[in-house]
Amino acid sequence: MRKKTIVIFLVCMLVVPSIIVSAEKSEIKKESTESSFDGPIWKIGNSWTYTVNDFWVNTTYQGNKVKMAGRIDDFKMTVSDITGTTYVVAVTGKVNGVYEVKTILGNIILEFNGAIETSTNRLTGTIIFDKTNLHIIDFDAQIICLSSVQFFNLPIRIPLILKIAADASLSTPFPLFDFPLSTLKFWSLPELDIAMDVEMGGLLGILKAQMTVNKHYDWTPLAFCCLYQTTVTVDGGTFDAWRILSLIGGYYDYYYAPIVGNLIMFEFDLPSGGASGELKGYEFSIKNANEKGI
Repeated sequence: MRKKTIVIFLVCMLVVPSIIVSAEKSEIKKESTESSFDGPIWKIGNSWTYTVNDFWVNTTYQGNKVKMAGRIDDFKMTVSDITGTTYVVAVTGKVNGVYEVKTILGNIILEFNGAIETSTNRLTGTIIFDKTNLHIIDFDAQIICLSSVQFFNLPIRIPLILKIAADASLSTPFPLFDFPLSTLKFWSLPELDIAMDVEMGGLLGILKAQMTVNKHYDWTPLAFCCLYQTTVTVDGGTFDAWRILSLIGGYYDYYYAPIVGNLIMFEFDLPSGGASGELKGYEFSIKNANEKGI
């Protein structure tokens, strides 16, 4: 499934994904158009694996430019910490894609491009959710890869170990969900500032592109809508799922399956990047929702 074409890749990636909350004991009724399910309770070791069929990034800031496109195989989210008021989720995956970078170092404009192969890279990251409604609080990600790099338009390529990293800071949690979900339920996007530090360069300091991207979202009433419950088939199975859309801009279109405790299909199409993907497998039991304590 594809629209105009995540979350930015690093946002989408580590946006992509998935959102969940503490819940009271409840049951899912397949024949009903509404659900009293208040959201999943995650436990350490719960995991969800996705195939991100397509992602893209196109970001320009203060003369620096990063473009990237490709796919992510075995994009896995694993709950690693449930203490306090948040869930900490570790992210791993394998990237296959291409990139172009333009950066200004003093008075020098440096341009390079290359490819990232699935077998020669490692994607890691962290997403932090609040337990109250599974809003996204923070995220970071990095790719370490062996890449064949071409500088400017020189005819030769140089093998180089690259690190691509992003670290985001959100002024307020991002509300992809508002549990309990129900047919034609609307909720708002709060006023939000996102600051993301992006770094791309060789591990030995051979080259480096750095930028801090700041994005402001005004308070938007009725920004999201849970439309209805429907049956969706993905690689990981067939599930009853809620379809959720962003009503302004068409930036988000995603499906949440209560029995999975997470997203099963998503399309994110933001101004500076996007991604689309589907669930491949998961380790989660609905019985988690029967336990009020963590």
